[in-house]
Parts: sequence; C-alpha cells; structure tokens
Amino acid sequence: MREGKGKYRIALYMRLSREDAKDGGESGSIRTQRMLLRRYVEAHFCDYEELEFCDDGYSGTNFNRPGVMQLLSLVREMAVDCIVVKDFSRFSRDYIDLGDYIQQIFPFMGVRFISVNDGFDSGDGKQTAPELDLYFKSLLYDLYSKDLSVKVRTSLAARKKRGQYVSANCPFGYKKDPDDRHALMVREEEAAVVRRIFQMTLKGHTSFSIARQFNEEGVKTPAMFRRERGETGRQPKKGGFIWYPAVICRILRSEVYVGDLVYGKTVKESVGGKNRPKPRSEWGRYRNHHEPIIDRRTFDLVQEGRGTAKGRSEEKTHPLTGYAVCGGCGHNLQLHRGSAPYFFCPCRPVSPREECVRKMDAASLEQYVLFRMQSHVWQTVDREEMRLKKRRADQRKLEEWQEQGRELKRKMAGLKMQKTRAYEAFSAGKTTDTAYRETALRIAAEEEFLAGKLAGAQLQVKLLQTKVCREPGTAEMLEYFGLSSLTGESVSEWVERIVVSCEGSPGIQWKVLH
Repeated sequence: MREGKGKYRIALYMRLSREDAKDGGESGSIRTQRMLLRRYVEAHFCDYEELEFCDDGYSGTNFNRPGVMQLLSLVREMAVDCIVVKDFSRFSRDYIDLGDYIQQIFPFMGVRFISVNDGFDSGDGKQTAPELDLYFKSLLYDLYSKDLSVKVRTSLAARKKRGQYVSANCPFGYKKDPDDRHALMVREEEAAVVRRIFQMTLKGHTSFSIARQFNEEGVKTPAMFRRERGETGRQPKKGGFIWYPAVICRILRSEVYVGDLVYGKTVKESVGGKNRPKPRSEWGRYRNHHEPIIDRRTFDLVQEGRGTAKGRSEEKTHPLTGYAVCGGCGHNLQLHRGSAPYFFCPCRPVSPREECVRKMDAASLEQYVLFRMQSHVWQTVDREEMRLKKRRADQRKLEEWQEQGRELKRKMAGLKMQKTRAYEAFSAGKTTDTAYRETALRIAAEEEFLAGKLAGAQLQVKLLQTKVCREPGTAEMLEYFGLSSLTGESVSEWVERIVVSCEGSPGIQWKVLH
C-alpha cells in the first residue's frame, strides 16, 4: 500500500457479452466473476478501497461500454491504483488494444493490472517479460471473438430466411407467441393505436397533427406501454414521454403491420465495421409471416398518399444529426430539409413548450461548429508532434509514388524489349507484315498509356517533395486532421454534443481525449 496517499484503490471489472447473457436481471456469470474477484482481493490485499465496474451484455471487441469508459475515466484522473479482471478477454478481446493498455498506458499511469485466471500481475517483479504470453492469449481471444461473431451473424441470417423472428424486442402492436418465441402475436391495446394512426392518415392528418392530438388526449406512447409491463427502465426526459412525428412516420412505413417480416436492411462495411443502409429493393421479405394489423390495401393507399420516395432511406445524414440537442428539453434536434435547411426541436410542434428550439439555421450552425472545432483542435493537440506525423505521412506517400514511377519505367522498358523482339522476328521472316503491324500498334498504345501514368506519378513526386521540405501551414494541417470541412467523422471524433438554447445560441461539449 502507498504511504500517505490513503487506501489502495482497487477496481473490479466484470463483463459478459450479450450472446451469453440471460433474460431478466443480472447474469449469473457476472455474479460468478464478482465472487471470484472479491475472493482474490481479500486473499492478496488489506486496507483497500473497492470500486466495481460492470458491463453486462456488451461485446469485448471495442471499448464502447459504459462500465469500462467510466473506469478509464477514473484512470485518467489518477483515481485508480489497481484493476482486477477474471481474464484478459473480460477487459478486451482486441489484442492490439489490450496490449497497448497493459504494456504502455497502465504502466505510464501507474496502474497495476491483474488477470486472475491468466496468472498475470503487472506489479509482480518476477514477470519481467510477459509480452509473448499476453499477446498470444489476447490474439486467441480476438480470433475467437471474430469467429463467434461470424457464426452468430450466419445463424441469424439463416433463421430470418426461414421466417423466424429473432429480434429480442417486438414491434409496437405485437408480442411474442408464448408457444413459439420466433412467432409474433397481436397485442390488441397497442394494435388499436396503430389502426387509429393509419385511419387518421387516410383522412388527411399529418404526422405532426397526429402526434399533437395524441399528446393532448394523453394516448400512451410505445415507451409508456413497455414501462408498464416492466420491459424497460428508461426514464423520460423533461416533461415525460410524448409522441413525435418521427415515431408516427416509422409506424406508417413499417411493413410489419401487413404481416410481412423484413430483414437484411443493412450491411456491415468491411472497413470500419459500420452498418450501411441497403436499398429497399435489396431487402429480404417473408410475406404473410404473422397476423396483420393493417390490410394491404390500406397500407398501399397510405404509402401513395404520403408520397414515400424510394430513395428516402438513402438520403445522406447531416453531420450534426444526433449531436445537436435542445437546451430546453434535452431531445435531439431534427433537420428540416429544403432550400434553407434548419434544425428544430420535435417537441415544440406537438407539445406547447416555449423554451424549446423553434428554428436554428443549419448552415450557420455548421459554420459555427466547424470554426469552434478547428480552434479547439488547434489548441488541444501537440502541434509539433502532429506536424512531424504529417511529414512522415507525406514521406510515405512520396516513397509510394517514387516506387510506382520506378515500376512504370520497368514496364516501359519491357515493352521496348517486346518491340525489338517483334521487329527481329519480322526481319527474319518469322511473322507476317500484318501480325507485326498489329503487335507494334498494341505496344505503342500500351507505351502511351504508361507514359501518361508516369507523367502523373512524377508530378505527384514533385508536389510531395515540396511538401516534405517545407513547414506545413495551418490550412494543410486542418486538412490533415479532416477539418477543412464539416464531416460526420470529424464531429464524431471531437464533439460530445451541441446544446442549442431557445434563443439559438449553441454551446459545444467536447469529448475527453483518451
């Protein structure tokens, strides 16, 4: 124990993936992990303060977990002395991230790391070279996790094609059949609300007017129904649960209400692992899968009346969507598209709240956020280090273009040899005049193509040589950071959220650098 610095602060971290989690309550595996860790700490430490962090139902392939993020936040604040886990995979299944934390970050922060089942203790002086064992085990965890993920996705896809409903949650208006958890049954009280939404739409009501009328009448929202059944502990934001036009629209365009099971709406990108929406024409459908709430004629009439565009689902998402929130009620602002797009609070049109944002010009907010983000990044990062990184990146590009130029020259030399051999064969009477001319024309065309590519490569080499030799300016550095324009990626990296007041003045909360 450290003298003069209070009790030794030990953090117990437990995690269980969603695939293994049990329905309802805390998972048994979490209880087992807690018991194991507490027994270990009691046997090896005295006079300590115990902290506990848990992620039940979260994957270990990334750090987007509330428990581990809270733990790492305390590590940054120097409020943790030791972290104890059951095994390496509980903390992370990504062997690169795991190695970085155990070999670099935690030692730098003075944090001891213990993996009970792996027999690893970074504070044990006997373990002077644990790298090989650590990386081998964490690599196995990483490969196991990726293999398990592929098997789970393949199994789910096969079940969906067979017409099985595999989602944990049911659509509003339905419940799972008690005799078959892969089948849906109508939940009559909720279905009545769905039917009323479609009938009101046929009579000419808009999603805004339906939401406003429902809020005035006190019609229960989907979240309120789920809370009454004890299916969610979600707490309402300021003013309670209310109906939103977006919820009405989502119900109106859902094919589940005509009895069809729709699947395969997204595809995971190979780079980045993000889910990308697929065109409606590529969705999978299992018709007449369950009892319908709405007949097909009514559904089709509603779609025609609403003018549902085929390409609507493929509209580009605004970079500030999901980050701009109303300072009055805390809900996410929505974007109104058009010739002069603007953000507005969805609560204001459907519920009388004067403190909510009525209108915030999207272009003005974009410019403000971009300017503030550029200033924040420029003041936050180590500019000398980033200039060095940029030079190294430019140097790597320079070397790549130089190698490409050398490869093009080798190909051109090869064509020259081919042309010489073709002429020699023609001179010796081994080929006809027609064959020789065809070969010569082909080689000349290839030479012209390669000469054009070589000229482009040489121009890139000259430009990069100039960049490498001089000090990069502010504009170049901002472009290197991806901050020359506002993008979803740059906002996601630096911004936590943007709070807009009813007067239209925004305030930005920045993400804490890891």
